[in-house]
Amino acid sequence: MTEGLIYKVMPYLESNRLLYTYTPLGKVTLHAKGAQKMTSQLRVASQYLTHIEVDVLRKDGLIPVSQIKIINDFQSIKNTYESMSEVALLLELITQCIDEDSDHKSIFQDLITILNSPHLNELSLRFMIRLLQMIGYDLDLNGDGRDVIGFHIPSASLIYMGDAKTSDIAMEDLILLLQLKYTNYDTILKISDTQLKSIKSFLIDYIEYHVHIKIKNR
Repeated sequence: MTEGLIYKVMPYLESNRLLYTYTPLGKVTLHAKGAQKMTSQLRVASQYLTHIEVDVLRKDGLIPVSQIKIINDFQSIKNTYESMSEVALLLELITQCIDEDSDHKSIFQDLITILNSPHLNELSLRFMIRLLQMIGYDLDLNGDGRDVIGFHIPSASLIYMGDAKTSDIAMEDLILLLQLKYTNYDTILKISDTQLKSIKSFLIDYIEYHVHIKIKNR
């Protein structure tokens, strides 16, 4: 049995559903036969943003499934627009940024940890930082001893006193970004809503510039 998170659902043929699912093995597409029918036992389990357990014998093509166990339907997240928007960003990053060679097991475990936390917004920032490291675009926040005054996205480098480059992040947010990078998910910092939005915007700008993608769920 394999755990998975359904990140996209599409109707297929007359009464079936395709469940695009992220697992510790990577992305798979499950073919839930009859899941569109009101009487189907698969109907409830084959919903967007559902943590499931399913028997997956291979990774490629449409994988037929007849039984799906729900581990968590994340109803508390689905009840608020803000939380759903945050999760939509995380799932978009997974679909756009990772490839077959990524460390899917670690990424999946991180994702489930975040979705089960009451501190979704803060942990999402940590996830974005860790994901950048995993895909080869790590944020280099290690100074060389000079006075740091900011960070420049195009050069992916810190800005020091006397540099001509303009910072893309406020210094107080850069300090929080450093703390987020070097602490674990179980460490909760005191970050205001304004700072959360500012750091999130910075990370999205950094990802768009260096990974060369356009993120819809900002």
